[in-house]
Amino acid sequence: MTIRFPLLSILSVAFLAFFALQGGDVQLHSIEMGFSADSQGVTVTIDPAFVVWSDIPLVRHAMGETFGNVSAVQRCWRGTIDGDYVRNYEVNHIKQYYALSWMIYPFSLFGDIESPRTVIANFNDPTQPNRTMWLPPDSWINQWSFISFSVGSQ
Repeated sequence: MTIRFPLLSILSVAFLAFFALQGGDVQLHSIEMGFSADSQGVTVTIDPAFVVWSDIPLVRHAMGETFGNVSAVQRCWRGTIDGDYVRNYEVNHIKQYYALSWMIYPFSLFGDIESPRTVIANFNDPTQPNRTMWLPPDSWINQWSFISFSVGSQ
């Protein structure tokens, strides 16, 4: 049996712990499980996504910031329609991390993972980020899983 817990996962846990230990409210946003089998063996993946509502100032006075499978959002937006918009926007970045892994950084230099600058944020429509940001197609094979368990045939 092989257990894979990559560096991006370790750093995501550290990102989550930092905000949690500073008094952030941690929520499990979602958890996805995957299963694949072939002639080489069986693999199970587990991919949780967390949202942390925090009072800690974020980078560039941002309303939210995401690393790996953790989105930190300013607590003052919690329970507001603006907060729903920001949470959805940041959770889309988690989907991008799963799709691209570390390649999210060079991809963000050449591709546009954010909404185009010409798009005016409509905070009354929390689903707008789903239409304006790059999201992987359903057929995309994720490049990163938070943790995976593999059992190979001998």
